[in-house]
Amino acid sequence: MKSEQQVVNFGRRAFIRNSWMISVGFMGLKYFSGMPAQASSGPRLYDRYGPLVTDPQGIFNLPRGFAYKIISRSGEPMDDGFLSPGRNDAMAAFANPDGKVVVVRNHEVSVDDVKNGPFGKANVLLDRLSPLQIYDRGHGKKPSLGGTTTFLFNEDTQRMGYLF
Repeated sequence: MKSEQQVVNFGRRAFIRNSWMISVGFMGLKYFSGMPAQASSGPRLYDRYGPLVTDPQGIFNLPRGFAYKIISRSGEPMDDGFLSPGRNDAMAAFANPDGKVVVVRNHEVSVDDVKNGPFGKANVLLDRLSPLQIYDRGHGKKPSLGGTTTFLFNEDTQRMGYLF
């Protein structure tokens, strides 16, 4: 038993020693990478695009020469009869064999944030969904509102296709 204890202690000591050495090594990377020591002492990476221009619509400020296009809004009806949720926090895009792009959006919507959920005010659309198709129905009162939506985007026409 004593030998096992020694191995564990050695393992912990070695872990702490190695962690310290790795931390010191990463601190030295800044010196060797040629990056300025302080973030304010040189141009930031995104400064190469120029200052942000105030968007007259108040939606998204971008550098001069950049543009955006809104292809979906929270609360709009989707093709499956539910509403497009809000609180998008991540997306993934995949090439589709027909040349379109499949986009999957993640929505982090809490159970009390029904205005950003897919079921409308007071979750009136919840009954359209089978209990077998929802991860956490919340006993029919407070369902889990987060999840993903998927749509097809046609790069040639710059239009969104099927949204569910």
